Amino acid sequence: MVGAHHGRITRRYSSAPYVPRVQERVLEQERQTCLQEMWERCGRPTLPEVDKNDPVLWSVAGLITLADWIGSDEHFFPPDTV
Repeated sequence: MVGAHHGRITRRYSSAPYVPRVQERVLEQERQTCLQEMWERCGRPTLPEVDKNDPVLWSVAGLITLADWIGSDEHFFPPDTV
């Protein structure tokens, strides 16, 4: 669902980690560690199969898009000027 938040599915879900450029590797390792810890704390839930035409996928993708737009709007969330 997160991968579809630009209005199209960019690739199939994969449990394989994202392969970052050299300068992003430390950040990616921290992200993977955080996700693994969250997954463990939630009891390692299984994810249901979701068809690319499922309205739930597109509803959640739309919600993620809206949250991304609002969170990125400097009118509502101006950058620190200090």
